[in-house]
Amino acid sequence: MDRLRFKKPKDEKETGNKTSGDLSISSALIKFYRGNGTDFQGRYLKDIMKWDMRKLEQDHAYIQTMFPLPESSNIVGRSAPKIDYEVFKAFRKSPNLRRALYNSFRRILWFYGLRPKLNEEGYFETVEKNPDSWHNSTRSWNAQFDHNHLRITRIIRCLRVLGLEEEAQAFYEFLKENAVRASKTSQMYWTRAAKRPLNVKPDIDIDEETYHIVGDVFLKAYEKRLKEAEEKDKEYGKGNWTKTEEEEAEDEENWSQSEDEDLV
Repeated sequence: MDRLRFKKPKDEKETGNKTSGDLSISSALIKFYRGNGTDFQGRYLKDIMKWDMRKLEQDHAYIQTMFPLPESSNIVGRSAPKIDYEVFKAFRKSPNLRRALYNSFRRILWFYGLRPKLNEEGYFETVEKNPDSWHNSTRSWNAQFDHNHLRITRIIRCLRVLGLEEEAQAFYEFLKENAVRASKTSQMYWTRAAKRPLNVKPDIDIDEETYHIVGDVFLKAYEKRLKEAEEKDKEYGKGNWTKTEEEEAEDEENWSQSEDEDLV
């Protein structure tokens, strides 16, 4: 998996008007994250990114598009866009889309009094307190319960599904160590969002033996391929086996990460 460098991102050619036969031009989420579309209430991402803490706290709709899920929203129903196969594939192929999602993550961390910590080379390393916003933030993630706990579950799951696994796990680890006042129920959902296979949503009670029968087909297929790779790593050693031509072609078509913006 390629890693995005955020310290000094290179200037990139605008790709907002590109379309592909494989990607519907009506995809609200893709257009929203390319910057040439709005959320379901008519707001552009660039404008939401400028909101102050009060606005980010009081508005309950933006989070549905800023951090979408494969499932329908219980808050706004069918109004919010969902992650489908095309959205999943687009984000995993496009560094530009993942960088835009990372910027949304960085903004919501600011709202929570946190920030990304980068290593010396400018790559994401972990999540830490933000001295610039810590004292003004609600720090609601450390309350016994708050509506932001639901948002946090959504954020962790969204990041993982759309290709920012490392960022999702770092956020979860920070919460696990620092959100000492959060209820056991909230912590359970955060753990489920961070650790369950992507096809299994956090709010269903289900045994691990039946994980493979629930969720979207494309997420089940992705998890199956990951499991197969892990088994080959154990059998042959990591890096000591190669995919078949059929597997290579399927991965490239479905979810291989790429630097080539023409793919989306």
